[in-house]
Amino acid sequence: MLTLFIPCRPVPCRTVFPPDAPAFTVRGGRSRFPLVSLFLATLFCLMSLGKPALAAPETMAGKGRASWYGTTSHGKQTANGEIYNKFAMTAAHKAVPFGTVLRVYNLRNGRHVLVRVNDRGPFVEGRIVDLSFRAANALRMANSGVIAVALEVVSHTDGKPLNAKNAFYVHLADEKNPLIGMARAASLEKKLGVPLNVFFSLRGKNPSHAICAGPYQTFDEAHEAFLAMEALEQTLLGIIEGPLKGAELPHLSPPGHREKPRRDKSPVAEAADLFIEQVASVSAALPQTVLDMQRGFAFTLFKSLVPGLTDGAQAPAVTAGRNDVRG
Repeated sequence: MLTLFIPCRPVPCRTVFPPDAPAFTVRGGRSRFPLVSLFLATLFCLMSLGKPALAAPETMAGKGRASWYGTTSHGKQTANGEIYNKFAMTAAHKAVPFGTVLRVYNLRNGRHVLVRVNDRGPFVEGRIVDLSFRAANALRMANSGVIAVALEVVSHTDGKPLNAKNAFYVHLADEKNPLIGMARAASLEKKLGVPLNVFFSLRGKNPSHAICAGPYQTFDEAHEAFLAMEALEQTLLGIIEGPLKGAELPHLSPPGHREKPRRDKSPVAEAADLFIEQVASVSAALPQTVLDMQRGFAFTLFKSLVPGLTDGAQAPAVTAGRNDVRG
């Protein structure tokens, strides 16, 4: 094949800029502003360095539908080579890198759980995550099968929290009464042989005291401890993320979720609730029947002493055992 090369004279070309901008003329393939071109090329290269192959963690969080898989896949190999354990806190996602920890919110009841991605799926239209049986049970979705959820990335691929001020904890139990919570923590600490912490938790419908083991620097360390403790204590609630320093677990809400503003109680109603809680904590060891009588008597007495007390202050029920607090 014959190719003809015809020499031609370079033709000046002019790029269109706003009227007040200087003309940018190219002659013979050379720019009038070589330093500007070099600066732009260098800036582009610097912006390209360090970009991950996948999207940023913030873009991976979203809403959709979640399902779960259990007995039929138990003991089989997952996409990252691990053996699937339906009692582990794991999940399958189509794009999130393996080892990343997700917080999955159940949009129906407000519960949330932490899971580590170790598989790919679900390959069903409209579904964004497939949870293990244990994680689905923690979200109270094992019976419904498919629910609406929101996802939030909380760790790097090595299992360390995105927030360096946080760590992972094994969530053993919740107690409304602080004295009962401390007593139960001491009992569990002796039984499990690990140091425990008691956090004031705002992650439920009502404030409570969360009994936790930790902290653990990575999710894998917390998960290993979780499986070991669950073999001894069958009432573990899961794995949570909490502060390394501090004694409070802040309230969590799904990404993009707007909560209705809570109506604050009057100072009189708050004083009544505090008075009843103190009476209940002092007499926590009494039988349930005596506690119910004392609770009603204390509330009636306080209401008679304070004429401005409204019906907004309700006497809390006192339970000597474990309280099931959602969230």
